[in-house]
Amino acid sequence: MKIKMQWVVLVLTLYSATAWECGNHPQSELEPEFVEVDSPRKLGSRSEELKPIRIHVHYHEFDLGSSDRNNYFKKEVMNATLEWFSSVLLVHPLENKLKMSLSSCGGVPVPEEHSTEGVNADIIVYITSKYEPDEGWAAYAGACALQGRSPNNVIAGRASVNKAQFVNFGFEAQMSVMVHEISHLLAFSKVLFNYFRKPDGNRYSTGEFTISEVVRGTEKLLVKSPTVLNKAREIFGCSSLEGVELENQGGSGTAGSHWEMRVMFNDYMNSHVVDDPVYSSLTLSLFEDSGWYKVNWNYTQDNIWGRGKGCTFHADKCVENGIAKFPEFCVSSGRTCDTFHLYKGYCNIASFDGALPEHYQYFSDPSIGGRDSYVDYCPIKQGYSNGSCRGTGGSSTSTLSIFHESVGPNSRCLEGTLIEKGWRLSGDPYHTACYEVVECLEDRAYVRVWDDIVVCPFTGAQIEVSGMNGYLVCPDSDILCSDIPCMNGCYGRGKCNKGVCECREGFGGPDCSKECGPSCSNCEETNPNVCLSCRDPNAVLQLDGTCECKTGYLEVNGVCESQCPELCDFCDDDGNCIECIANAIYVGTNTCECENGFERVQGQCSKECGINCKKCSVKSGQCLECTQHASVVNGYCQCDEGFIDSGFGECIGFCPELCLDCNYSTFECSSCVKNAYLSEGNCKCEAGFVNHNGYCITECQSLCESCDYEEGKCNVCKKNSFLNQKGFCECKEGYKDNGLGTCILDCGPLCKECQESTQKCLACNDQSYLTQEGTCECLQGYQKKQGSCYIKCSKQCDTCEPDDPNTCTTCKPNALLQDGKCICKQGFKMNEIGHCVSECSALCESCNSGVCSACKKNSHLHSDGSCVCKEGFEEVDGRCFFKCPKLCDACSLTEKYCTECKSGAQKTQEGLCKCPEGSQEVDGECKGACNGLCKTCSEDKLKCLTCKAGGLITQEGFCQCGEGLAPTKNGCESKCDSLCSYCDYQSQSCLACASYSRLVEGKCECLPGFKRVAGHCQAICNSLCTDCASCDGSLCTKCVENARLSESLDCVCRERYYEDSGSCKPICPELCSDCEGQVCSICKKNAHLQNGTCYCKEGFKLHRGECISN
Repeated sequence: MKIKMQWVVLVLTLYSATAWECGNHPQSELEPEFVEVDSPRKLGSRSEELKPIRIHVHYHEFDLGSSDRNNYFKKEVMNATLEWFSSVLLVHPLENKLKMSLSSCGGVPVPEEHSTEGVNADIIVYITSKYEPDEGWAAYAGACALQGRSPNNVIAGRASVNKAQFVNFGFEAQMSVMVHEISHLLAFSKVLFNYFRKPDGNRYSTGEFTISEVVRGTEKLLVKSPTVLNKAREIFGCSSLEGVELENQGGSGTAGSHWEMRVMFNDYMNSHVVDDPVYSSLTLSLFEDSGWYKVNWNYTQDNIWGRGKGCTFHADKCVENGIAKFPEFCVSSGRTCDTFHLYKGYCNIASFDGALPEHYQYFSDPSIGGRDSYVDYCPIKQGYSNGSCRGTGGSSTSTLSIFHESVGPNSRCLEGTLIEKGWRLSGDPYHTACYEVVECLEDRAYVRVWDDIVVCPFTGAQIEVSGMNGYLVCPDSDILCSDIPCMNGCYGRGKCNKGVCECREGFGGPDCSKECGPSCSNCEETNPNVCLSCRDPNAVLQLDGTCECKTGYLEVNGVCESQCPELCDFCDDDGNCIECIANAIYVGTNTCECENGFERVQGQCSKECGINCKKCSVKSGQCLECTQHASVVNGYCQCDEGFIDSGFGECIGFCPELCLDCNYSTFECSSCVKNAYLSEGNCKCEAGFVNHNGYCITECQSLCESCDYEEGKCNVCKKNSFLNQKGFCECKEGYKDNGLGTCILDCGPLCKECQESTQKCLACNDQSYLTQEGTCECLQGYQKKQGSCYIKCSKQCDTCEPDDPNTCTTCKPNALLQDGKCICKQGFKMNEIGHCVSECSALCESCNSGVCSACKKNSHLHSDGSCVCKEGFEEVDGRCFFKCPKLCDACSLTEKYCTECKSGAQKTQEGLCKCPEGSQEVDGECKGACNGLCKTCSEDKLKCLTCKAGGLITQEGFCQCGEGLAPTKNGCESKCDSLCSYCDYQSQSCLACASYSRLVEGKCECLPGFKRVAGHCQAICNSLCTDCASCDGSLCTKCVENARLSESLDCVCRERYYEDSGSCKPICPELCSDCEGQVCSICKKNAHLQNGTCYCKEGFKLHRGECISN
């Protein structure tokens, strides 16, 4: 079968995010005034009860250029900002209205009504805007008034927004900027630090809140307040940390009022905006230590940058001798993912005109370092503004259809050379792409690539994908499944839990941006009226996403109210009782009554004299005779010693711990619980198991000092180890596990014994020797390979005999082994490094003694006996391919048409690229942004502000049609079916199809096992799948309840469950969570084990298979 090969000349054109700076403006720092917030008599008294902070916003001369922008800012950005503050900060609220006695706040006039009538708020924020296109700042803010009485809370401040910079940001950056600026005027400012109060009400004295220390060769100011210090030590895993560094660079509004980016890179209180900021617990710790606020820690996220890296992350340089000390930093340029694999990016290493300051020099060349001075010139893996795999960047994410990328909430950046078969890249084939992570397990991630789901082990791997050439690089860590910042700050409407937004009731979507319908507790992102869960606990979710009241309940004013009579547990919609509660019987006329011997107590039927009473006195209400193994005590029945109440009206024998059954007279065990053995009438846990609450469970891992047996996670780790995010202990950097449960100093793979005080090796492994510097090197004639020393083979060998380097045991490709020697096959010759290469030149089809006799396709024989490409073609990897026409970004290798145009160029009906009307080609690019698709243009005519219908603005400010759209006089119009990703507009036939569809006679159809839903192909899942990528049962991504995803990616019922009509049903008896046949070994919550049967504990009762409180 012949394959049509196509060539991509340029994969991506990405642009680095422009950093805005906070402050660095003459008015960025204010000295606040002390004012009273009410009459002198009332002194602005505050409530003793803590409540969410109330922030009132007043706009003065605020204009972002259009009513749409202004409304978006006020309704979307500021609503999310204020909701975030009200969720995370608690204050003692003012009991009366806040009245201002100032005439202006930082130059913004205070309205008269704020002084006379007052405002129902705890703080007023005055917001204005400026237009300063030549300045780099996007916003600045400061407090202008503190309450006159102790503890001097901030009561007013102003924020100014630079329209020229601010309007270029997307929602995430705009919200981050406003949360950042309001944080400045609330607390995070070196001016306000002077007014902070300790828990005893006194201000911090010198050296109590901040200290000055020399860190990494330069003097830094560190915050050491109690909550900040404790939280930092916990997050970074450094018990001796002195404090958290403040920024020491920038102007007066930057230095000292922001965290140091080198150690707090993606925190929202850095000096300039970053992609996917973390609204961190460490920053909120500073608010807690102000004495003005209490923090709702549920709405914070621990810092991710540097987490668990230990004290060396703060003390050591980021790069030493050209080697990165930590994975957050990089040392070489090229395509890469950002640190958290959320963005396509690059290493921001650069060469400066002169030498960097000595303490910022990390390479042998002192002029090389990272581009950002606020990160101490450390080179970092920085994301592109149009490279967000979650789609949260300031620009639309740049993707290529031949990579079959997926952009969405669960997508991550991966590296590799994957490309659809029939295509190739010019230049370096290594690139980055976005793919969806569909599931995470303890040691691997499942990643969806095109029509396939591949397994990415956390140990790292190169994975091939069906239908694609090249490979996908799986990171050698759990970064694809580790904690990440939540999208868009959860819009201030939800908690961030390990990178996932847990939305408050009534909101939905991956970032909680969708306001759900009135009956939904959570809803679909695309349709807020399609519920994922119901708000009313007595409502049931229907298949169409609506909520309906349970049987026996009726909706009254939006609430499901019970229609059942008293003592009825279940009834129909007409209120007719179908089933009575426990210990009640149906007596006709739709009525339930308690059985004999039971009485009605708070809507339940309880035994009159207690559940273990056999004969009761009606007059006294006291028990006269008890059931077996129980005795009357003060008129009530109590189980005899050695017996316990089963909860079912009987007292059963109480066996010793770990016993499954025993002799109640001698209390000797006759059988044991799971993972225990019988020894002289007692039960003991087997080796490798420990006794915990009557069960034998797995011991702590070897590096764990003590652990939480309920959760199966470690609490305290042994010396030189730390607790990772999964609750397991691992050795600190610079240490390794000796296999005996101890972390020893790691002086290199060849070192057998190491001295901790000097960190030098004392003894080396076999075939290696100890150098004077205390390191181990391989002996002469040996080479280091996979941490050991092997004999260095002759260049012709791939491997050789251990004691003879000239006797080969295996050969390299295109060579044959003969009598211990490697000989090149016919038609091949050995080069200077021992590889067998073809005698023919790259373009030769056949040759004789190095002279070509026939040439490959699109090349011809030259007079010197070599093969060269024909005119209009060029050589790539030993083949001649068609040259791309001008302005093409990607093109066919065999036909003269472009598949992708360069930014600003438009595709013609002939398949070529040309500059649109209003722009012209200059050096292979289209110049002049205000082209025919531009609706409104900037005043300087350099950028388009809005496009006609269907047009998208590129980073350069051009308008161009989206995929599947063609330019017309009225804008961009679709000429293809929704499943068609590229079509021939003349013939109206499709040339390429969207994911999970295929080309059939010029039209796109869904693949077998998929159906067309809302313009795309959606999988038809098998019986136990709730989400899948194929109908054959091998590509499930989510399973029904009590089923799990197997390694072969089909759904199977979990252990102790069996499949029945598309669901997994339990095998064990009632209240059992584990069993052997019908004998229970582990019970459900609030139940205890006795004689192989589970009973509800005292104070609980059985209700529909669960033990619930009486």
